[in-house]
Amino acid sequence: MAGRDDAPTGGGGPVAAGSQPAATRADREHGAAATRVIAARDLRQRATSRAGAVPADDVESMSPGDLGKLVHELRVHQIELEMQNDELREAQLALEASRSRYFDLYDLAPIGYVTIDAGGRITEANLAAAAMLGAVRSQLVGRPFTRCILPDDQDLLYFHRRRVAIASAPLACELRLVRVDGSTLWVRLEERLAADPESGEPVSRATLSDITASVAASDERALLQEQLAEAQRLELVGRLAGGVAHDLNNMLQVILASADFALEQVGPDDPLRADLEPIRDAGRRSSELTAQLLAYARRQVASPQVVDLNGVVATALRLIRRIMREDLVVDWRPAAGLRATYIDPSQVTRILTNLCVNSRDAIDGPGRITVSTANVDVADEDPAAPDGARPGSWVVISVTDTGHGMEADVLEHVFEPFYTTKEAAPASGLGLASVDGIARQNGGFVAAASAPGVGSTFTVYLPRAGDGGPIGG
Repeated sequence: MAGRDDAPTGGGGPVAAGSQPAATRADREHGAAATRVIAARDLRQRATSRAGAVPADDVESMSPGDLGKLVHELRVHQIELEMQNDELREAQLALEASRSRYFDLYDLAPIGYVTIDAGGRITEANLAAAAMLGAVRSQLVGRPFTRCILPDDQDLLYFHRRRVAIASAPLACELRLVRVDGSTLWVRLEERLAADPESGEPVSRATLSDITASVAASDERALLQEQLAEAQRLELVGRLAGGVAHDLNNMLQVILASADFALEQVGPDDPLRADLEPIRDAGRRSSELTAQLLAYARRQVASPQVVDLNGVVATALRLIRRIMREDLVVDWRPAAGLRATYIDPSQVTRILTNLCVNSRDAIDGPGRITVSTANVDVADEDPAAPDGARPGSWVVISVTDTGHGMEADVLEHVFEPFYTTKEAAPASGLGLASVDGIARQNGGFVAAASAPGVGSTFTVYLPRAGDGGPIGG
């Protein structure tokens, strides 16, 4: 994520308006107190000089009147000196108070203050700026400010400082700083040009506000909006697919019924059979495809019942092994004491068929597909629970293969309809989408885990019978 563009602060922005004037008042108070101290010291010096200006011999030759006048002047100077001493003590106390306020306003400010000279080096930094960068102030003074900026944001800083150089108002931008330990943080950098009070050289006064948390929240909001848009898109695709599949399925039933009726009317050796059988086979394959679409759209008519999942899976595997290659081993590991679940048995067969075919296509050469069942209990806020899991008792089917596995970016999309990585023409991209649709239709969900070179595991979670019936159907 790149840095944010420069933006005028509009009158100095909340940071400058709330902190720089306060520091300026502290400067004025500091200057006034110092002026009073200097004036008191000057008056004290003049009084001392006046008292020592009359030689001792002249005093002895003075008339009583001149001597009395001199004593009176010395008393007046003494009183003035005592008054100035009081003022000096008050001025010193005011100066200490001013320094304390300046420390509170500058060094203990919740934002970082940095002064940068014309050569781009830091000449002054407060404690907050040092803390942001994870350094002590002595490490920052004399350091080029560009070394504190993430390399990817150097161009942003360059253009920002060019704008500051020609602007008459403070400007701000958002970029990333690099701490001494190498970590980064987002800051709002606000700069204005000023003159150094001692040398008169141009300097840049910069404020740094840590906005890492707000940037993270903004990124999270953007991610949630993207996920919402994706969910809405998939919902729309599901509705469209369900409507089309429903109408297409009705027409396919007519075609299949007509093909079966025609086949009954012809003999085994009739030449018409060679034309009718492909029609029936194509109709059946199309019917299976529409069934997958209806499963994804959760519009498939189902007959759920309480079933023994081990028995249904064992029956389905006898058929599934026939479509596996000879170099593949299908390993069946049923769990003892498996709980009952509530689902249409034909949907279990469809789930298992799609997952096993998907595993078969992911294995190049000899390999193993392991099908297992288990009881799984998910507690509240269980850190080991997969995404989407609700607390409760689940019955799961897992299919694990020794295939080539998937990258993380592929794994994110495997349940999307029409998404496929297969290059073969028959791939529809609906196999895993229909598995996900069936699981959700019955109140469950599917979890996937995979890594390149390791293989993949798909686990279908179904609620235990009595913990809640199916959703939809």
